[in-house]
Amino acid sequence: MKMSMFNSILKRNEDNSLLYNSFTNRFIIIKNTLLSLVSESSNINEIEVQNNEVYQRLLKSGWFVDDKIDEIQLVKNKQLLKDNNTKSFHLIINTTLDCNFRCWYCYESHVLKSRLDNRTRQGIKNLLKDKIISGEINFFSMSFFGGEPLIDFDAIISLTDYAYNLCKENNVTFSFGMTSNGYLLNASRIEKLTSYGISSIQITLDGDRDTHNKVRFISAKMGSYDRIVNNVKELAKSKVKVSLRINYTSENILSMMRIPRDFDDIDNETKSNIHVKLYRVWQDTGGADIEDSVNRVIDNFHSTGFQTHKNILDGINKSCYADKWNGAVINYNGDVFRCTARDFESSQREGFLEENGKIIWENDSQNRRRFVKFKNPSCLKCRILPICNGGCSQIALEKANKDYCIFHGSEEQKDRIILERLVYYYRYRECFLFK
Repeated sequence: MKMSMFNSILKRNEDNSLLYNSFTNRFIIIKNTLLSLVSESSNINEIEVQNNEVYQRLLKSGWFVDDKIDEIQLVKNKQLLKDNNTKSFHLIINTTLDCNFRCWYCYESHVLKSRLDNRTRQGIKNLLKDKIISGEINFFSMSFFGGEPLIDFDAIISLTDYAYNLCKENNVTFSFGMTSNGYLLNASRIEKLTSYGISSIQITLDGDRDTHNKVRFISAKMGSYDRIVNNVKELAKSKVKVSLRINYTSENILSMMRIPRDFDDIDNETKSNIHVKLYRVWQDTGGADIEDSVNRVIDNFHSTGFQTHKNILDGINKSCYADKWNGAVINYNGDVFRCTARDFESSQREGFLEENGKIIWENDSQNRRRFVKFKNPSCLKCRILPICNGGCSQIALEKANKDYCIFHGSEEQKDRIILERLVYYYRYRECFLFK
């Protein structure tokens, strides 16, 4: 037996410390009087002899592993099991790269009047036909992205109707959703989307009314906040699950405290269909630590009836759509990508869609993405690899052949990640207190 490479010890106070194994995701609270036995003993048998109860708890938590076990390979196997599900297929479609807003932090180069061309539309239908009629899959998920996908609402309905009926005829479970700014929704469009059973829609706010309207505006005199908030309410009343993404910076974080009051006219049952998620704008990296402010905002939303929690790092169990083997992002012009968090330049594409529905992956892009995170030296010796999983595969590709860490090698930040998981999981996981 040997100590797991995924063990962490965090001192909580003068009395207790926290033991955590990131592969098993097991937490143990241990008295500091026993800590030296765990942290200083190089002989595992000695722990068993001195305190068998401690030994058994540690064994159960994954603190020890067999000498012959390759723990990195265990993580690889777990990732492959999660991401190589061939019975489901997730397709993301960019109906357009045009947008009715010009948010300052947007990474995309908007292509005016871009629309799905007939060749790409037919290619998508042939792709669906091949996947669904063949019996290859039993679950099909389709999402619309952009730009602002609702600019081409007719394309959304045309493809959704085709996929919906194809899945129904072939006994394949169908799910669809979209990422939208929400402004172009109205009652008739919501009714149409719900008729196909839209499962979820992500809509973004940029703070309270005043703050949001400085970022997402129609004109110098016309903001978008009230209309978007009203559309979120109507979706929630129609029992559509709304992921309300709220972008914050160190400057506007406290303006989020005022948002819940604008939903006072709907009941808690309706609010339960709105899941609030806070994301820091990626360019906003400076300024003072605003962790306490973020927690205050989360608590405020939760206390007023919204579904909300902190984004907990779980890189394998909740891996990114870009890591799924059986999926693709199809641009309006037929270019194929994996990730939506980058500009859709043809020079960066990972493949293309033929009119017959076949995706041609270029430059071994699938395998390169699939294994890139396990080529980074820092990841291969990290105690939280099973929950970080090397971070974003897109970033890993862009940093290929460079040694990097998404936490900049900060052990304190890794400890914070663990403590956040403890707070989130304490209701569902066993914690043992050794006396």
